[in-house]
Amino acid sequence: MSYLTVRLFKGTLHYAAVFLPLFLIGCATMGEKKTESSSEQSFAEAYEVDAGVIRRSAIAPSTIATTWVIMDPPLRSPTVTFFDTTIGEDATKSWAQLDSQHILKLLSNTRSEISVAKLDDDGTLDYLVAKVTAARGRYKVIMDYTPYIVEDAIDEDGDLIGYARVGVGLRLTANITTNKAGINLGSLMSLGVAAKLNQLQGTMHIDTIGIRLKDNSGMILLNTAIDESSILKTLESMAVVQSKIADVDTHLDPQVLWVKPIDSSFEPDKVAQVMNQPKVSDGE
Repeated sequence: MSYLTVRLFKGTLHYAAVFLPLFLIGCATMGEKKTESSSEQSFAEAYEVDAGVIRRSAIAPSTIATTWVIMDPPLRSPTVTFFDTTIGEDATKSWAQLDSQHILKLLSNTRSEISVAKLDDDGTLDYLVAKVTAARGRYKVIMDYTPYIVEDAIDEDGDLIGYARVGVGLRLTANITTNKAGINLGSLMSLGVAAKLNQLQGTMHIDTIGIRLKDNSGMILLNTAIDESSILKTLESMAVVQSKIADVDTHLDPQVLWVKPIDSSFEPDKVAQVMNQPKVSDGE
């Protein structure tokens, strides 16, 4: 039994249990069904949103690109549209106008996600469906844990280009070089075991997205080598941050984490460019 497994059973990370399904065992969807390519899906399943978000748009599920595009780094999301009970209708407000407790109520969905991409010789990233490596090489693994809301993704002309997961959370990024094929990159447990067996080398770091703690406690480890010890320390730090998200003194600033374009030919780089461009009015 490995050192990591022994430590886990001793309860060192008992307060980090919320992260274990995602970062140790693998990615599991929490509170949401993952969309599959099927024209027979329900409207809600195709959008992966609740009725409160669906109300604003009416595009047939068959026209939706089935792949969510990760925003790395995340993009700004200045405003949010929600049903305001004080006026009895939808309202659009700046996130800065809302306190953290109100923001958390709006971020009613929770998702854990793992993305694996192979780094080509020209430096481009090809995101893979499978989490097990088909060949030795360089890979980038991104693991997200995010409370979020789905908002419309709008271009500079005000036109709908897709849907965005807007939220806060923790993002672990591992840059890995594998020495053999057939390595499971879908969990931290498997990464730690493979590193111990000298099947891979690499570094990892964690970003807190849209979360600022009052006392700066639970500081996330910076770029560190992947091994069993660093994985344990990383999980401990992440657990501290996660446990304080709901504190009244924690400042939350939701950002665009993922985008689902309505056009399957829409390229990831184009999504980021469009969403970053300010709206230009006629005559300017």
